Amino acid sequence: MNRLLALAKADCPETEKLLKHAAVLTAYIKRRCNLLLLSHQQAALPARELILALTESLEYIRLCGIEACGEYKDDTAIPSGHILLAYRLFETALEEYFDDVEAVSVNLRSAGGLKLNLEIAGVSVPQDILAGEIAAEGGSLSVTCEDGSELLHLRFPKGGAGA
Repeated sequence: MNRLLALAKADCPETEKLLKHAAVLTAYIKRRCNLLLLSHQQAALPARELILALTESLEYIRLCGIEACGEYKDDTAIPSGHILLAYRLFETALEEYFDDVEAVSVNLRSAGGLKLNLEIAGVSVPQDILAGEIAAEGGSLSVTCEDGSELLHLRFPKGGAGA
């Protein structure tokens, strides 16, 4: 964030792009902090909290000229750790390659356990992204490439690790 803001100068043609990118990061930081605070109060959170975080992030991503959409179903309680990891996966997959992202699609289901599908066009995401942390929480992640898009499928069983 500091690097982006330091590069943003009034007479620089890239200033608007840098500020928009900083806005994406700011939305992520704000929403992640909110999720962390809530997770300290509750072992499980309504899926709506993750939906709000993803929706706000996608709004700022669209502001950057990147096609972005989200589809959400259900609003069941999800273990806080699963919500935090899902949002972290979203941010990690996008942030590392943000300048090359062409489009982002998010599909979230919470009934029967968390199911998050991310499609990110224009980038290549490592197969083992957050793999150790996801496995430690009892989840699974598959990363595949199809027609120039990375498809990330994150799954957590209902009720948490060991369920």
